[in-house]
Order: sequence, then structure tokens, then C-alpha cells
Amino acid sequence: MLFDLCNSPTTFKRLMEKILQPVPASACVVYLDDILVHKFTYAVVLTNLRTVFQLIAKANLHLNPAKCSLFRQHTSFLGHLVSERGVSTDPAKVEVVEKWSAPTSTGEVRSFLGLASYYQRFIAVFANIARPLHQLTEKGQRFTWSPASQNAFSQLRKALITAPILAIPDPTKSFLLDVTLA
Repeated sequence: MLFDLCNSPTTFKRLMEKILQPVPASACVVYLDDILVHKFTYAVVLTNLRTVFQLIAKANLHLNPAKCSLFRQHTSFLGHLVSERGVSTDPAKVEVVEKWSAPTSTGEVRSFLGLASYYQRFIAVFANIARPLHQLTEKGQRFTWSPASQNAFSQLRKALITAPILAIPDPTKSFLLDVTLA
């Protein structure tokens, strides 16, 4: 497949979803040009992988072994580190945040907010913390870095660097839902 074409990732995804339809959606994720086969037990992963390989071969498609990562305890997927413990921020992205200095322009604020927003589910009351930075990006707003801006930037940086691991829910246990309106 030619990946120079703008619709190639969408075409690939659609094709793979059709080919892999027999595999439960809870066990196989197709995103752009990545396929993630997962489950909680080795035996189930092995069964699902066998099915995926058979379906791909039946469709006369080929995988590049050099690009395959099999039987990993953890993997980087869509900017997240996924393991049996849960989902966390990608260490490579955290390293970028650690080196990020205070923005000096609206564009730099937007760039930082873009990254921070991607990981907002790891940060409690993200919207409240980020408000001073969002105000700097409003149309017609003159860029003035204030103590409130610096505080928001520092809090978000610290929260991203020390982000928790979000546990994978255990459906056999009860859940407590605590809702915060922000």
C-alpha cells in the first residue's frame, strides 16, 4: 500500500477492520498503520495472535517481522505506555516536558497546551489549572506572561512529569464513581 497518499491510513484501517472482523474488538485494536493484539492472559493472546496471523495470510497480506513486537510486558501505543499495571504517559514525551522552558509566544503556549491537553486525563482539574494559559491564546489577546501563567505552566509540567499510572478496571470488582464538576 502506498502511504504517500493522504487516504492510505484510513484505507488500511478499513481494510484491516474488515479482515480482522472475526477477532473480538476487545482483543484487537487497529489504529492508522498499527495493530495491537492484547488480552490479560498469555493463552488468550496466543489464540488471538494465531487468528490474526491466519486472517492476514488468508487475505494474502504480509507483515514486516522487523516492525512486529510480540509478547511484550509493555508497549508504547499512541503516546502512552501500556502494561498490565495500566496506562501511563510515554516516557519520551515526559522527557520533552522536563526540558520545556516557559513559553515566550502565543504559538509556544498553544504547542505546550496541545501536548498537555493530550494527557489531560492524567491531571485532576486540568481545565482549572490550564485556564490562564488558554486565556493567552484567545483571539485579540496580547501575549503577556504573568505570575498566573507561570504558575499554570509549572503546575501542568509537574503534573505531566509525575503523572500517575491509570489502572485498567477489573470488571470482577465493584466500582466507586466520584464525579467532580470543573
